[in-house]
Formats: sequence, C-alpha cells, structure tokens
Amino acid sequence: MGVLFLLIARSGDPNTWTWLTSDAGAVNRHDSIAYAGSKNAKEQASGSSETSVSSQADVSKAKLPISSAVTDEDPEEADAAKEQFQVMIDGTEKIQPQEMFAYRRVLNWVQNQTFAEMSRRAGKDVIFNKFYQSPDEYRGQLFKFDLTAHLIRDLDEKYNGVELFDIWGATEESGEWLYNGVVIGLPKGMPVGRNIYEKVTFVGYFFKLQGYQPAGAKVNAKSLKAPLFLGRLIWHQGEIAQTRHSDWSWGLILLAGFVIFLIIRWGLFLRGSRGRLFSPPMVQAKPGGNPVEDWLAKVETDEPAEGDNLHGDSDSQPGGPNTL
Repeated sequence: MGVLFLLIARSGDPNTWTWLTSDAGAVNRHDSIAYAGSKNAKEQASGSSETSVSSQADVSKAKLPISSAVTDEDPEEADAAKEQFQVMIDGTEKIQPQEMFAYRRVLNWVQNQTFAEMSRRAGKDVIFNKFYQSPDEYRGQLFKFDLTAHLIRDLDEKYNGVELFDIWGATEESGEWLYNGVVIGLPKGMPVGRNIYEKVTFVGYFFKLQGYQPAGAKVNAKSLKAPLFLGRLIWHQGEIAQTRHSDWSWGLILLAGFVIFLIIRWGLFLRGSRGRLFSPPMVQAKPGGNPVEDWLAKVETDEPAEGDNLHGDSDSQPGGPNTL
C-alpha cells in the first residue's frame, strides 16, 4: 500500500508526463533546447530549405535558459551543443530556425571569453577542404587563422548589447575560396563595407557550411559553400596597406620593364628598315649558275681565230711587214 501511495503521489507531478506532451518547457534546460530543435528539423525537412528573415529573428530572440558564465569547457554545455548540432543543415544560404538555438549558445561561449583565452585553446591546423568535406567532425571546435577580409557588414543585430558583424575573406591556403565569420564587436576604426583589403587574425568556433551566391552568379545557380565561424578578431592595422603598396611597386616595375622592351624592339625595327632603304641593290644571279665561274669557263674555252692580232698593233709585232 505504501508503494501504491507513492506512485499515486508521483503521478500528480506534471513533469512525470512530459514525454506524452509537446510542452518543451517542462523538461530541463538542455533538453528543452534540443527538443525544440528536433521539432523544427522535422518541419524543415518537409518544407522549403530557406526561411524568411523575420522568422529567423523571432527564433533568435527566444529566451533561452543559457548561463552567462559557461563555455564549451563545461561538460554539460558541450553535451548540450552536440545534441543541437545534430539538426544543422549545411549549405543553406540562411541560418535555419532550428539552428538558432546552437547559434546563440556558441555566441554565448564567445562572449564569455576574451580573444586571448580562446586563442590559447584554438587549433592552428586550418585547411579549407577539411571543413568542406567533413563539417560534422569539426563542428563546435575552436580554430585560429589569419584572414584577408574583403567584406565586412553590420548585421543590425546585437547579442547581449554587443553589435554583431558579418565578415568574408580568404586565407593564403584557401586562395579564392571564402571563409565566413560572425564577429562580436569590431576593433575601433576598422573599416566596414565592400571591396576592402584588411588583414585580421580570427579565432572562433566552426559552426556550419554557409551557402552563398558569388557576384555575377546566374539565376538559380548552385550555391557555393563557405566555412562559417563564430568568434572574435584582431585587426592588423597598416600591415595590409604596406603589402598593397609593395604589390603596386612590383606592378609598376614590371610595366616599366615591358615599356622599355617595346621601345628597344621598335628602335631595332626602325634601324633595320633604314638600312634596307639606303643600301645598294644587289645583283641578282640568274638561276642555275654562278656568274664568275661562267665567265672563267668561257675564257678557258675561247681560242683566237687565224690572223687575229691579240695585242691590237700589227706593226709592232716581230715577223710583221716592217721586219727586215
């Protein structure tokens, strides 16, 4: 009877029956986030792969029970993040609603650490293809790398009062393949806009492969993918300006060398043309023989006729008419 009484009392607790309901708020803080993500993932799989900005904003403003002091070094936080990462969809051009829970959790980790704190734990082996080919393997891990930023824009969104910025750029290893980053705050004075050329060091958590359309892409073209990181950066002010000046110097040197080469070639051409104009014409030999050899052969074969005076003066020759 005592056991039966305890069972009846326990059944009166609403939390006992949460597995039969869709009330995610009745479970603990980690499970509630994971449940919401799983539910949205099913809806996403049966619908469009893209969502409106407004729906994303609504989810991003949801009040999530995340502590302001935790990071990925907390085992419970790391386990909760792994659950949320299971609903990630790589290659979409917008962050999906079910991804926003993990998105805000990782941003919380970033905000609770300084650049130096993350940098000490970050991996340095950053190779574009490893994120592109195996995103699930590296999701949620810290990495640090140098980046040349080509576009920085204000997302018009704040996380706990701090502005978020979107950054696009490439590393020396990735070449023309881009990385994408969401940054909490920017260094004072750092330029924002398109067609910039700024050197930064980025440290952050790999989040997903972000789809994007490059400039000039055709309608319905297949999206490209960029590894997306959430983190912080430091700006190497002035370093890129010197590099750009050096690049221009080499370009000018090469251009000057090419112009000098063209001038020399043009001068040689004019000199050769002038020499042909004022040189005496050459006698063209008839085909089939050498003029000198023909003349010598003719001299050797010709014999004087009888009575011919080879010297042209008959009176001066011995045996002539005046000879006594």
